[in-house]
Amino acid sequence: MKRTFLTGAALVLIAALALVACNKGGSSGSANAQSGGSSGRGSVTLTETDFKYAMTNDGSGVKLLEYLGDKGGNLIIPDTFEGFPVVAVGDIDYLGGNNLPFGEFKGFSERSDADMKKAAESDNTQTKENSIFVNIGTKRKNRITSIKIPDTVTYIGKYAFQSLPNLTSITFPKSLKIIGDNAFQRSGLTSVTIPDGVIIGGLSFSGCGSLTTVTIGENVQIGNYAFSSCPELATVNVPSSVRYVDVGNNMRTYTSNHAFSKCPKLNIAMQNAIKATDYTGDF
Repeated sequence: MKRTFLTGAALVLIAALALVACNKGGSSGSANAQSGGSSGRGSVTLTETDFKYAMTNDGSGVKLLEYLGDKGGNLIIPDTFEGFPVVAVGDIDYLGGNNLPFGEFKGFSERSDADMKKAAESDNTQTKENSIFVNIGTKRKNRITSIKIPDTVTYIGKYAFQSLPNLTSITFPKSLKIIGDNAFQRSGLTSVTIPDGVIIGGLSFSGCGSLTTVTIGENVQIGNYAFSSCPELATVNVPSSVRYVDVGNNMRTYTSNHAFSKCPKLNIAMQNAIKATDYTGDF
């Protein structure tokens, strides 16, 4: 009888140990699942198969013409395709506008002030054909939350990232020279930092409903209505070296520039700081 009791106790002990081991395995599996989930929400480096692309006319590198992939979240654009540097996002060969001292790029339009004002105030969210995301559909566009542009890129074409409602973050390289017209219009960006020396096209960030903070580098040239109609924009860090220009008309200084028009959360102190940079437009 005693022997039977000991055997029963041993069985109970073995069962208890098995249960503990099972629980540990479950915890480990849960932790692994959570880790996998975090990895799934991490950054995704895109590949050549994710884009339609071509060489620039001068053969200096690759331009990205259209996004074909279905990846979402935090996207990283690689710096080379087939061994050639990625120098442009958007087609920089046919965008129209005046000749600028930047090779083949013509990413600005010659538009009247009235036309630009109409475009700034429009609630049309249709993506233009120049956008590299024009054919991927609403669901796939909505999955894109951030994009990192490589240090090789110097040009961003017109409408390239327009109407990406959940794109909250964009990382610009120091190599960037030009942001074309309407490039990020009506996107979901919450803050923007512009590198030194960049030319910002007209309406580039117009209508970004969640944009709260803009930091602008030295010697930046800002196009008409560039940050207009941003209802949450409250902070603009802008140096005295900036110029407000009409980029579509031979880069002349634009005394009627409306770069910060219809940004009601810019308080008086912020408006005065912007005016100190020779901004004469409205808020």
